[in-house]
Amino acid sequence: MRRAFTLFAAATFLVVPAMADDLCLAIETAALQGENAKIDELIGKGANVNCQFEDGWTSLMHAVYGKKLDTVKHLLNRGADVTQKRKDGVGALAMAKAGQIIGMGSGEVKLYADIEATLRNAGATD
Repeated sequence: MRRAFTLFAAATFLVVPAMADDLCLAIETAALQGENAKIDELIGKGANVNCQFEDGWTSLMHAVYGKKLDTVKHLLNRGADVTQKRKDGVGALAMAKAGQIIGMGSGEVKLYADIEATLRNAGATD
């Protein structure tokens, strides 16, 4: 009986991190695509809104990159951390500011400015 429990515990240990990685990937993908209902579904399944892969990207950063203002707000309302940084030291706020520069001459400048203001209102600083 003890051996069966040990094998079950070992198998559970190996599966849980893989499931966490799957949920992290799923919530980041949903954020990039602006799928707020999917984000809520994944949170209900145990997804961490602030999970990061090795490069440090978060769901909030994916929403900024995807120019999804409503999703940025949605994630902030669900506890997204505006202070998290990627491995290269770049956070969601810096991404929004860079988007304004890259989007010069297009309608994206105002969108990124709105995203920046939303992040600042949530406590993001330079």
